[in-house]
Amino acid sequence: MKTKRLFVSLAVLLIFANSAAAKDIAQNRYSTISTSFYLSKTVNSDKVKADFKVYAEGDNYNMALRRLTKINNNFLFFLKKLFPKQDIKTRNAYGYSKTAVIFVSIDSKKIDKITSVLKYIANKDFQYKTGIKPINIRFIVSDRLKQAVKAVLFKKALNKAKMKLIVVNKILGGGYLISNLQVGFSPVYPVSYALANSAKTLYRAGQTRYNNQNMQLSPGTAKIKVNIELQMSKKMQEK
Repeated sequence: MKTKRLFVSLAVLLIFANSAAAKDIAQNRYSTISTSFYLSKTVNSDKVKADFKVYAEGDNYNMALRRLTKINNNFLFFLKKLFPKQDIKTRNAYGYSKTAVIFVSIDSKKIDKITSVLKYIANKDFQYKTGIKPINIRFIVSDRLKQAVKAVLFKKALNKAKMKLIVVNKILGGGYLISNLQVGFSPVYPVSYALANSAKTLYRAGQTRYNNQNMQLSPGTAKIKVNIELQMSKKMQEK
């Protein structure tokens, strides 16, 4: 009998280890049990977002713009071989004094192609005071994948809440119902690469050997986490 009592006590402690608390709310004549737990799932990044700065200087702004246009057209021609047209965006060129600049952004599911872009820039011989610089590269989890994983985690959270309710009713004599269930998802952060002054710097940093063909950027993984607050209540019999 002592062993059985000890088992029941341990079971209650394990179920409500995450700040679980049982209390009788006298004014409402309800016994309420509150507990919290979390679930998570690790997923691979399935999108890449990258920004590049195309720039050129000249004796005057018009010369700089002409030099920039040629570099930018060649760069876009190359990118369209790797990515769908809708994945590539450009921001209007701006200029000051003798410098012209345009920004090119990539937002694509073809995450394996970004290495080819860095290789293109790193191996390109640009004219004096012209070139292309990476601004940032981020591997992210798409909204579509996040929603799919969140749906799975939400279903698991409901099932786990129901299992906790069954155990509570078995131990405490029944009558408890789920009175409140709050589900909150933690932010999902991208895998980001530090800014580089040139593609060569970033490209070489990612090499596994001293061979241009072996450079790879890891898209990494992200953890999608859900926090659950569960409340179970039972109406007490009036004396």
